[in-house]
Amino acid sequence: MSLKKVLNPLRAEISSPLLERTGFRNIFDMFESTWKKHPNKDIVLYKIETAHWGSMTYTDMRDGALDCAAGLLFLGLSKKDRVTFVCNNRYEWMMMDLALHRIGAINVTNYVTPDPEKLVLSELSFNINNSGSRVAFVASRYLYRFMEGMEDNMFPTLEKIIVFDMEDDNQDRKDIISFSEFLKIGRKHKALLSKYNEKVTLDDTATIIYTSGSTGVPKGVELTHGNLLSNVENILTMIDLRETDIEMSFLPLGHVFERIINYLLIRFGGTVGYAESINTIADDAQVIKPTVFPSVPRVFEKFKAKVEENARSKGGLSYSIYKWATGVGSKVTDGKKDPFTLLQYSIAKKLVFDKVVKKLGGRVRFFVSSSAPLSRETANFFKSMNFQILEAYGMTEAGPLISINRNGKERIGTVGEFIPELQWKIADDGEIWIKGPSIMKGFWNRPDAEAEAFEDGWFKTGDIGTVSEDGYLTITDRKKNLIKTSNGKYVPPAPIEDKLVSNQYISQAMVIGDNRPHCSAIIVPDFQRLESYAQENNIHYTNYQELAENPSIRNFYQEVIKKETLHLPHHEQPKKVLIGSTEWTWESGELTPTQKVRRTIILKKFRNEIEKLYSS
Repeated sequence: MSLKKVLNPLRAEISSPLLERTGFRNIFDMFESTWKKHPNKDIVLYKIETAHWGSMTYTDMRDGALDCAAGLLFLGLSKKDRVTFVCNNRYEWMMMDLALHRIGAINVTNYVTPDPEKLVLSELSFNINNSGSRVAFVASRYLYRFMEGMEDNMFPTLEKIIVFDMEDDNQDRKDIISFSEFLKIGRKHKALLSKYNEKVTLDDTATIIYTSGSTGVPKGVELTHGNLLSNVENILTMIDLRETDIEMSFLPLGHVFERIINYLLIRFGGTVGYAESINTIADDAQVIKPTVFPSVPRVFEKFKAKVEENARSKGGLSYSIYKWATGVGSKVTDGKKDPFTLLQYSIAKKLVFDKVVKKLGGRVRFFVSSSAPLSRETANFFKSMNFQILEAYGMTEAGPLISINRNGKERIGTVGEFIPELQWKIADDGEIWIKGPSIMKGFWNRPDAEAEAFEDGWFKTGDIGTVSEDGYLTITDRKKNLIKTSNGKYVPPAPIEDKLVSNQYISQAMVIGDNRPHCSAIIVPDFQRLESYAQENNIHYTNYQELAENPSIRNFYQEVIKKETLHLPHHEQPKKVLIGSTEWTWESGELTPTQKVRRTIILKKFRNEIEKLYSS
């Protein structure tokens, strides 16, 4: 089936020969193609409880998905109806996603906080009501909080709530049933599927994904089966994926980056290992033993910091060995492979690198980093241990991947090469414009936003970038994040922030200075290391806030920032610093679910301190 249909008059005509070659009609069709080849192979690994794990084969998943599809039909749902999810990553999510694709219904995603008490009901309410979702699948751990919203009539479009992990009971509410009861309904009414005649095509909407709303009202991005499948086929031409691969899945399935990785594994007959949460990665990796590890820079930075801190805490000799080993690793990966250096590397591998590899399950072939720029220091850390990090670039509206580094051809500081079927150009102001078969169908019920996003068939990414002569893309910053000082100087904050967080004493950073005479930095310290510094320098405190407000600590960070940014043009160097006393997190609102800084939230949080900083 051809994708040469203009789905949106603002878009360019699209075509995907790579997808057309497969003959896939929709995402479920792709899944069934793999099932026929690997019926008894594990498709998922998942934790049942502490130290106990389960698995499902492709046949198990297909049977469950068809039962769920029949259950949806029994509830009166059909093609184009919307269904929403309020749960963590789990095999039932994949099962329901496939069921929706089987009947042509639409998956509406939500982000959920690890702590159920911090579930943001206002965001759920907007997504559910804006999409007109009729059914919600809710994990039992979130049910109590979710029902608070139900009691306040925050989800008027919902007709049924189906709960994962809930025991069957005889509760009074007829609009709530357990997932196990839902499966029984589907098995009992399996014949409904054979009578269902709706055809699901590449042009049909597969999902609505709401942007995180870091700068305004969330927009529902509509991605079709063709958008997602063409992205899968394009990515497969660029990375070395194998049917023996196992993915470590912990990034939220509400985000399209994690979902496209899942689809890639399904396409090749691989296995997805669902970690319990982002906080259990180290323990879960010992069971899952992943070979493919997608993540975001914040997680890589934390892992690097923990490895270095462990080495430092064991004493001077241990830390000296660690620094020597990473230095030898850097020489080898930079091409120095004389006999003596290789001998040193084999010793470094045994003393240091093998222990680090073991912490991640011992089998990782490569990492994929997306969502935000990865600092050179962090990339070099992994490279020195002979890990491959394929830094990629994408966005929800692009379905999602736009570019990625190829295995064995990765170039630190870039996000690789554009996927083959994507056309691109750099606009006069440096913004990246793209067109191709994976670009979204549009924004759900927002023609005004679509008109703003497209120009002459090109989708305007909002990112500033440059492309090398041999096709490697480097992202400078978000166009909307560029700082213009009161002196008329433009400052891209992202590279400065990357440099700051590479310092061992800084955990998080945000550069400010729009319409101000100079730039400043808001930072969150690495408090574990800062406490050691305070102890060594006889700085007394009773809590982190008191430590952050100490004049000696402020002077210390002023010097740290000055040292880290000396190489920058004068107008890009932060002249003053604000020190936060608590880490920025998704749960507390300063980060998006993919760990990007929500600048407007932080500016609001530090509003008084910022005014005081500049007035002084």
